[in-house]
Amino acid sequence: MTSQVEPTLHGKAAQSVRTNPKRLAEIELWRTDLRVLLRVLQDSRTPWYASALMFCVLLWGAMPVDPLPDVIPLAGIADDVTVFLIIRSAVYRMIPDEIIDYHTEIVAESKRIRFGPARAVASIVVVQILLIFVALGAFGLLLV
Repeated sequence: MTSQVEPTLHGKAAQSVRTNPKRLAEIELWRTDLRVLLRVLQDSRTPWYASALMFCVLLWGAMPVDPLPDVIPLAGIADDVTVFLIIRSAVYRMIPDEIIDYHTEIVAESKRIRFGPARAVASIVVVQILLIFVALGAFGLLLV
């Protein structure tokens, strides 16, 4: 059973993704890769220098001072993305394949069981409880 992922884009971009399944698959591939990368970097078996390198590139991306400012259309973002992709590739080469394979399997398995019936019911119950608290608070009936 395959689950269809709704993109969080709006306007023409969202329409383009909905009508192009290949584009939707690319977005899902990036999301999966990011999940694997975050899990790998949190693993204690990952070499410290790989985690430090990835942290530095994320810190560099968040800095307001940049060789090509982000206000320059396309060029400002393109240099950040290019540096991130090069460093990501280097980080993956520094990490043993067993660790990457292990976390890739876990992410793939979590995607298969991401949102089953039990989680759907639990989510509905939590949302209803929150709505009750909001309604009681709005009417001043919640005494805390």
